[in-house]
Amino acid sequence: MTEMSMEMPDKSNIVIQVLEVKQKSQGKKSKREARAEDLKKHPKQFRLALIREQTDICKSGAIQRVSSEQVQVLQNTKRDLQKVRMRAIFEYKTVRDWPKSEEKRARTIKDERGRLRVCKCRIVALGYEEKVEGSPVDAPVGTPTGQRIILTLAAWNKWTVESRDATRAFLQSMDRTSDQPTILLKPPKGVEPEGVMWLLVKSLYG
Repeated sequence: MTEMSMEMPDKSNIVIQVLEVKQKSQGKKSKREARAEDLKKHPKQFRLALIREQTDICKSGAIQRVSSEQVQVLQNTKRDLQKVRMRAIFEYKTVRDWPKSEEKRARTIKDERGRLRVCKCRIVALGYEEKVEGSPVDAPVGTPTGQRIILTLAAWNKWTVESRDATRAFLQSMDRTSDQPTILLKPPKGVEPEGVMWLLVKSLYG
Protein backbone atom coordinates (compact mmCIF):
# COMPACT_ATOMS: atom_id res chain seq x y z
CA MET A 1 0.00 0.00 0.00
CA THR A 2 1.30 3.39 -0.96
CA GLU A 3 1.86 5.67 1.98
CA MET A 4 0.15 9.04 1.63
CA SER A 5 1.66 12.21 3.03
CA MET A 6 0.17 15.68 3.32
CA GLU A 7 2.49 18.62 2.89
CA MET A 8 1.83 21.33 5.46
CA PRO A 9 1.68 24.92 4.12
CA ASP A 10 4.53 27.27 4.78
CA LYS A 11 3.89 29.44 7.85
CA SER A 12 4.76 32.55 5.87
CA ASN A 13 1.78 31.88 3.60
CA ILE A 14 -0.79 31.52 6.37
CA VAL A 15 -1.90 35.17 6.30
CA ILE A 16 -2.14 35.16 2.50
CA GLN A 17 -4.29 32.01 2.55
CA VAL A 18 -6.61 33.47 5.18
CA LEU A 19 -7.06 36.66 3.15
CA GLU A 20 -7.88 34.58 0.06
CA VAL A 21 -10.65 32.83 2.00
CA LYS A 22 -12.02 36.24 2.99
CA GLN A 23 -12.04 37.43 -0.64
CA LYS A 24 -13.98 34.35 -1.75
CA SER A 25 -16.67 35.02 0.86
CA GLN A 26 -17.10 38.70 -0.02
CA GLY A 27 -19.72 37.90 -2.66
CA LYS A 28 -22.05 36.41 -0.05
CA LYS A 29 -24.80 38.36 1.71
CA SER A 30 -23.80 40.03 4.93
CA LYS A 31 -25.34 38.85 8.18
CA ARG A 32 -27.27 42.12 8.44
CA GLU A 33 -28.73 41.71 4.94
CA ALA A 34 -29.72 38.11 5.64
CA ARG A 35 -31.40 39.07 8.91
CA ALA A 36 -33.31 41.90 7.19
CA GLU A 37 -34.75 39.32 4.81
CA ASP A 38 -35.67 37.09 7.76
CA LEU A 39 -37.57 39.95 9.39
CA LYS A 40 -39.63 40.37 6.20
CA LYS A 41 -40.36 36.63 6.07
CA HIS A 42 -41.42 36.26 9.71
CA PRO A 43 -42.56 39.69 10.98
CA LYS A 44 -45.15 38.28 13.41
CA GLN A 45 -42.72 35.89 15.12
CA PHE A 46 -39.98 38.48 15.51
CA ARG A 47 -42.49 41.05 16.78
CA LEU A 48 -43.51 38.59 19.50
CA ALA A 49 -39.83 38.09 20.32
CA LEU A 50 -39.40 41.88 20.65
CA ILE A 51 -42.39 42.11 23.01
CA ARG A 52 -41.03 39.23 25.10
CA GLU A 53 -37.64 40.92 25.45
CA GLN A 54 -39.25 44.25 26.42
CA THR A 55 -41.37 42.49 29.06
CA ASP A 56 -38.34 40.69 30.51
CA ILE A 57 -36.35 43.93 30.79
CA CYS A 58 -39.22 45.71 32.56
CA LYS A 59 -39.68 42.79 34.98
CA SER A 60 -35.97 42.69 35.78
CA GLY A 61 -36.12 46.11 37.41
CA ALA A 62 -33.17 47.32 35.35
CA ILE A 63 -35.09 50.26 33.91
CA GLN A 64 -37.90 52.67 34.78
CA ARG A 65 -40.18 53.93 32.02
CA VAL A 66 -40.39 57.72 31.87
CA SER A 67 -42.77 59.84 29.80
CA SER A 68 -41.73 62.71 27.56
CA GLU A 69 -42.79 65.15 30.31
CA GLN A 70 -40.61 63.34 32.88
CA VAL A 71 -37.72 63.35 30.41
CA GLN A 72 -38.02 67.14 30.20
CA VAL A 73 -37.93 67.42 34.00
CA LEU A 74 -34.80 65.26 34.17
CA GLN A 75 -33.12 67.38 31.50
CA ASN A 76 -33.79 70.51 33.56
CA THR A 77 -32.71 69.06 36.92
CA LYS A 78 -29.91 66.59 36.16
CA ARG A 79 -26.72 68.22 34.95
CA ASP A 80 -24.99 64.87 34.49
CA LEU A 81 -27.80 63.44 32.35
CA GLN A 82 -26.67 61.36 29.40
CA LYS A 83 -28.68 59.72 26.63
CA VAL A 84 -27.70 56.34 25.24
CA ARG A 85 -29.34 54.68 22.25
CA MET A 86 -30.47 51.06 22.16
CA ARG A 87 -30.66 48.50 19.38
CA ALA A 88 -32.74 45.37 18.82
CA ILE A 89 -30.71 42.31 17.78
CA PHE A 90 -32.76 39.56 16.10
CA GLU A 91 -31.59 35.97 15.79
CA TYR A 92 -32.70 32.36 15.60
CA LYS A 93 -32.21 29.47 17.99
CA THR A 94 -32.46 26.02 16.41
CA VAL A 95 -34.39 23.46 18.50
CA ARG A 96 -35.02 19.75 17.98
CA ASP A 97 -38.71 19.66 18.95
CA TRP A 98 -41.63 22.05 19.03
CA PRO A 99 -41.47 24.02 22.31
CA LYS A 100 -44.05 23.11 24.96
CA SER A 101 -44.62 26.74 25.92
CA GLU A 102 -47.40 28.35 23.88
CA GLU A 103 -45.55 31.67 23.91
CA LYS A 104 -42.40 30.09 22.51
CA ARG A 105 -44.33 27.98 19.99
CA ALA A 106 -45.83 31.18 18.59
CA ARG A 107 -42.27 32.39 17.90
CA THR A 108 -41.14 29.15 16.25
CA ILE A 109 -40.89 28.68 12.49
CA LYS A 110 -39.80 25.84 10.21
CA ASP A 111 -37.28 26.94 7.59
CA GLU A 112 -36.76 25.68 4.04
CA ARG A 113 -34.44 22.94 5.34
CA GLY A 114 -37.06 21.66 7.76
CA ARG A 115 -35.33 22.97 10.88
CA LEU A 116 -37.35 24.28 13.82
CA ARG A 117 -36.08 27.72 14.76
CA VAL A 118 -37.23 29.98 17.61
CA CYS A 119 -37.21 33.70 16.78
CA LYS A 120 -35.35 35.62 19.48
CA CYS A 121 -34.63 39.25 20.22
CA ARG A 122 -32.13 41.01 22.46
CA ILE A 123 -32.49 44.73 23.18
CA VAL A 124 -29.00 46.03 23.89
CA ALA A 125 -27.69 49.41 24.97
CA LEU A 126 -24.92 51.07 22.96
CA GLY A 127 -22.76 51.45 26.04
CA TYR A 128 -19.87 53.00 24.12
CA GLU A 129 -21.96 56.18 23.84
CA GLU A 130 -21.69 56.83 27.59
CA LYS A 131 -19.08 59.43 28.49
CA VAL A 132 -16.97 58.16 31.39
CA GLU A 133 -13.94 60.23 32.30
CA GLY A 134 -10.77 58.17 32.41
CA SER A 135 -12.49 54.90 31.57
CA PRO A 136 -12.93 53.21 28.16
CA VAL A 137 -16.54 52.37 27.32
CA ASP A 138 -16.06 50.51 24.06
CA ALA A 139 -15.76 46.73 23.82
CA PRO A 140 -13.22 45.98 21.07
CA VAL A 141 -13.53 42.59 19.41
CA GLY A 142 -11.36 40.71 16.96
CA THR A 143 -12.03 40.89 13.24
CA PRO A 144 -13.01 37.71 11.35
CA THR A 145 -9.65 37.81 9.55
CA GLY A 146 -7.78 38.12 12.83
CA GLN A 147 -9.73 35.21 14.31
CA ARG A 148 -8.89 33.01 11.31
CA ILE A 149 -5.19 33.85 11.65
CA ILE A 150 -5.21 33.00 15.37
CA LEU A 151 -7.04 29.70 14.81
CA THR A 152 -4.72 28.78 11.93
CA LEU A 153 -1.63 29.46 14.06
CA ALA A 154 -3.17 27.53 16.95
CA ALA A 155 -3.83 24.51 14.72
CA TRP A 156 -0.31 24.70 13.26
CA ASN A 157 1.34 24.84 16.70
CA LYS A 158 -1.17 22.44 18.33
CA TRP A 159 -2.22 25.05 20.86
CA THR A 160 -5.36 24.77 22.97
CA VAL A 161 -7.86 27.53 22.15
CA GLU A 162 -10.04 28.84 24.96
CA SER A 163 -12.67 31.58 25.02
CA ARG A 164 -14.59 33.59 27.60
CA ASP A 165 -17.90 35.43 27.34
CA ALA A 166 -19.28 38.30 29.44
CA THR A 167 -23.07 37.90 29.47
CA ARG A 168 -23.91 41.10 31.36
CA ALA A 169 -21.55 43.66 29.88
CA PHE A 170 -23.04 47.15 29.95
CA LEU A 171 -21.42 50.42 30.97
CA GLN A 172 -18.49 48.46 32.43
CA SER A 173 -21.07 46.25 34.23
CA MET A 174 -21.11 48.64 37.20
CA ASP A 175 -24.10 48.94 39.50
CA ARG A 176 -25.64 52.37 39.31
CA THR A 177 -24.75 54.51 42.30
CA SER A 178 -25.57 58.07 43.33
CA ASP A 179 -22.20 59.39 42.13
CA GLN A 180 -22.61 58.02 38.59
CA PRO A 181 -24.23 59.89 35.68
CA THR A 182 -27.98 59.62 35.16
CA ILE A 183 -28.53 57.49 32.05
CA LEU A 184 -31.59 57.74 29.83
CA LEU A 185 -31.95 54.91 27.33
CA LYS A 186 -33.66 55.49 24.00
CA PRO A 187 -35.47 52.22 23.09
CA PRO A 188 -35.41 50.97 19.48
CA LYS A 189 -38.08 52.37 17.19
CA GLY A 190 -41.44 50.68 17.70
CA VAL A 191 -40.76 49.45 21.23
CA GLU A 192 -42.29 52.44 23.05
CA PRO A 193 -44.59 55.33 22.11
CA GLU A 194 -42.86 58.44 20.77
CA GLY A 195 -41.03 60.34 23.52
CA VAL A 196 -41.03 57.53 26.11
CA MET A 197 -37.53 56.61 27.35
CA TRP A 198 -36.04 54.27 29.93
CA LEU A 199 -34.21 55.49 33.03
CA LEU A 200 -31.36 53.11 33.81
CA VAL A 201 -31.64 51.74 37.35
CA LYS A 202 -29.07 48.92 37.30
CA SER A 203 -26.72 47.22 34.83
CA LEU A 204 -28.26 46.10 31.58
CA TYR A 205 -27.00 43.98 28.69
CA GLY A 206 -25.15 45.96 26.05
